[in-house]
Amino acid sequence: MNIKANQLETLSILRLKEVVFSLLEKEGYKNLKSSTVNIITGETKEGLSVLTTTFYLYQKILSGSNVEAKELIEKLKLAHKATNPNSMMLISGFSISKSVESTINGAINFNLEIMQRESLSDLIESHFPNFWMYENFDLVSYEKYFLEEMVEKSALLNIQGLEAKAKKLIEIYVKPRIFEIKSDLESNSTQLNRVQEIDIMKRTKSCVIEGDTGSGKSTLLKEIGRLQIEEQQELKTLPIFISPILLFNSDFNIQAASTKLLKDKVPGDWNEIIQSYNILLLIDNIDDFEEKEQINVVEQLNDLSKSKNIRYILTTRSIKTGKINSYCKDVSFFQLRKFNDTQIKEFTSRFFNDNGISSNLIDALEDHRILERLPLTPLSLSLIALVYEKENYEIPATISDIYDNFNQLILGKITATKKFDIIDFNFRERILSIYALEILQNNNGRPFSKINFVKFFKEYFEAKSSSVATEVIEEFLHFFIDNSGILKIEEEEYVNFSHKSFLEYYASLEIFKHKRNLEKDLVDNFLDLNWQNVAIFFAGQSKDMPDFLRNIIEKIKEASKLEEHNNAILGLGYLLQALYQTDNKLREEAVLLSLNQSLILHEWYKKIISDGDILLFKKMRLPALSIFNMYYFYLNFLSSTLSEPLSLAFNRLLEKYKEEGETSTGYQLLTIAAIFHSKRISNSQYLQKLLDETSILKDPYLVTVAEFALYFNSSSDHKDIKQQLGKAYLKMKNVTKDLIKLPANRLRFSNLDLIESNKKITLITEGSTDAEILEHAFTILTNNKIPYWKVKPAGNKSGGAKEVKFILDKAKPLALDNTFVIGLFDHDTEGINQFDGLQFDFYKDYKRVKKMKDANIYGLKLPIPKFRELYVKQEREHFYLAIEHYFDDEILLNYELVKPSGIPGLYKIKDSSGLKTKFSKYIKSLKKAEYFRHFIPLFQTIDDITGVEEIDYQQYI
Repeated sequence: MNIKANQLETLSILRLKEVVFSLLEKEGYKNLKSSTVNIITGETKEGLSVLTTTFYLYQKILSGSNVEAKELIEKLKLAHKATNPNSMMLISGFSISKSVESTINGAINFNLEIMQRESLSDLIESHFPNFWMYENFDLVSYEKYFLEEMVEKSALLNIQGLEAKAKKLIEIYVKPRIFEIKSDLESNSTQLNRVQEIDIMKRTKSCVIEGDTGSGKSTLLKEIGRLQIEEQQELKTLPIFISPILLFNSDFNIQAASTKLLKDKVPGDWNEIIQSYNILLLIDNIDDFEEKEQINVVEQLNDLSKSKNIRYILTTRSIKTGKINSYCKDVSFFQLRKFNDTQIKEFTSRFFNDNGISSNLIDALEDHRILERLPLTPLSLSLIALVYEKENYEIPATISDIYDNFNQLILGKITATKKFDIIDFNFRERILSIYALEILQNNNGRPFSKINFVKFFKEYFEAKSSSVATEVIEEFLHFFIDNSGILKIEEEEYVNFSHKSFLEYYASLEIFKHKRNLEKDLVDNFLDLNWQNVAIFFAGQSKDMPDFLRNIIEKIKEASKLEEHNNAILGLGYLLQALYQTDNKLREEAVLLSLNQSLILHEWYKKIISDGDILLFKKMRLPALSIFNMYYFYLNFLSSTLSEPLSLAFNRLLEKYKEEGETSTGYQLLTIAAIFHSKRISNSQYLQKLLDETSILKDPYLVTVAEFALYFNSSSDHKDIKQQLGKAYLKMKNVTKDLIKLPANRLRFSNLDLIESNKKITLITEGSTDAEILEHAFTILTNNKIPYWKVKPAGNKSGGAKEVKFILDKAKPLALDNTFVIGLFDHDTEGINQFDGLQFDFYKDYKRVKKMKDANIYGLKLPIPKFRELYVKQEREHFYLAIEHYFDDEILLNYELVKPSGIPGLYKIKDSSGLKTKFSKYIKSLKKAEYFRHFIPLFQTIDDITGVEEIDYQQYI
């Protein structure tokens, strides 16, 4: 008997149907359809006629005494009647006896062809010669490999003495919160639709999943792979999980990485595998690669998707700020949220089997802001649960204290043969701390291979006066990797920390205990997220480090990029919690600095919205932006350990707000009041004081923000505050309706755009598009730095040189010693007339700069680029040079922004706000520094006036 043919009998009806479908396609049948599990119809062309054939699939015995011939005959008749074909064929993986064949043909009144086991086997062999190799492949063994080898094992299982509890912990899987990011069909905004893991698994398109560090992206990918194996039933799909390290060690080659994983586990070479299976690539985070490497990886994925129909799922930390979304073609986007209270409660309740203990733990974690700081993964929650149980249900005060407990718990549990008794706790801790700092500082965060790890420490300890024999050290290192619970082996070769937070903690220990001279490195790198947590762990070792905090404050004042301002708020909130024993006046200074960082972010988010580059922000309303920005600060400073510095900052700002009434200061006060008013701290006195003692209820913008941002419960105090806000909001509905109705990009630089940064330098331009162009030019020339100045148009509607002069003339009463106001005048007739009308002295040797006596108030004519010198060689009434003339004529003409002046070679800017807005929008889409080279003399003049250190504007041209 033909062994291969005999195996056809083992195929299920679904698998048989899948095979027959493929065979019919190979045989040239078109328009294949299937109405039931047993019936396939297809068409062939003979001459001018199209003939229909019905194929009936039957996967039961067709020989011997147990054949269900009567039932089969009835089904054949029904199938023929339902499809009315030109011809019909019975296909089976079983052999048919002559008597059964005769019985069937004698009972029907239409011609029936029969393809039985041997004929079907021959047809399969002719079209799919590798079919049997893959059909015999045991997918169960691949599933075991995927779940036990490709998927990282929990480090908890390696902690001796805790194996039973650890096993219980890692078996707790809490379903993540996943949302699909979809475009709103009726606007340019987006919608978030809740989905499940299986929904992503079943998608036909490739997918990109966004999630913060520690939100569980890797775990989700592996769960999708597990579901793929579990749910696929008859259709064989191979999920391939590719980690960043595997990709790096495969020279960023997807095929090479996949081949490494599948070698000796799945038969056949790469081309044979992709022809015989559906492939699902699970790519775990390529954000840390260089941009060219990211592009290379995504281009490979796009090509595999298009040419080989290979689907991929890629994770990233951010769709909004990263570029991965722009590289990926034809994909669905998803967002993964960190564990919420419900998920954490589910996890802890299932571990403790006691809702009371679980609730107490969650309350303690919230109060100390541990949940926000830890990556909420099964590993971190498991360790917290173990520490909490070990410490008689008390939680330590800071994240450093928690990790100190982790350290004692895990390293203290390691016991081995007596030969390792000499290797004490401190020795083990030092291995981890040295290694953490070494790979962070000198190896770009990439782990050593196991061989190099052992070699490194053998050489390190050989150079020390150690009582431990070299061979014992080497044996212990192998034991330590496998049993510490803190280290793990990745890709069967590399020694990595089981979570990045362990690397950060142990690096901080090395600096704190052994290398205090590196404290400056922590300061210098505080705005780098790869180092920030190390600094926070470091601070938590002492709790009282005023000099360290002062140095961090000065470092943050140097921040110049969006992510740096963002990281400043993120880091300071946790740093101040770690330094809870440090002088509160100094902590207050750090809170105020963070609030100013928040204003800078707010200002720059308005630019991002105006630029329209990010879909999520494109149609956002201005109050929504303010709430979004406020919420970020709120999340990072929501802790009772910060109550004192927050209170001091509130009181200082309150006096300032009472004197000046600026919306920006009111916004900062509202942010602090919201923290105290929160459900967690539950102190509404600050909010009530703000409402009762200031004019905030007369500010329509802040009333709108408060109305939509603040949390209220059913208590009488909350009810009274809610009524106060509600009444004020209704009184100003004519104004607030515009705030709610109009997108932020329509309100920027209007009289409703009231929140601005506290930067000491303000530029005043003749119009709003001038301000937008200046911002963008500076950003591009400096490789995405945020200007150290803020810019505002003169007047909300009229603008012009006359308005600029008016503002400068009236600015002295508001001028402070450390602030600058610089009015920019176009080099046209009106601009020169107004500039000449300033009763200021010329500044230094400049003929284009004037300064008010005894005040840092300046008028500045636009510098004349070399290629525009013709524009100032005319009579004054024919001076036309405006800021738009800093761009080449080709750009100006393409956008029909200019018209002939009557003088050859000179163009006038058309007086049309609509054209200028359109032109500004185009300019903001330009990303090459070369386009903005003529702005350099203007920026250098501003630098000179304000005493800013020289900036290299030529660097990126």
